[in-house]
Amino acid sequence: MLNLDTHMSFALTGQLRKSERSLLVERDWSIAAFVLWEVDKKYCAPSPIVDPR
Repeated sequence: MLNLDTHMSFALTGQLRKSERSLLVERDWSIAAFVLWEVDKKYCAPSPIVDPR
């Protein structure tokens, strides 16, 4: 099983090298829950409101 923590965005957007892609085709994938939490915080959580004063 391959852990995709550091290459998750590359794998999901098709930006892998040929050798990396062949590894993913041949094996099951896994992603740590912590990485999903980080993605949620970065991309899904509302950004803080900044007071322009």
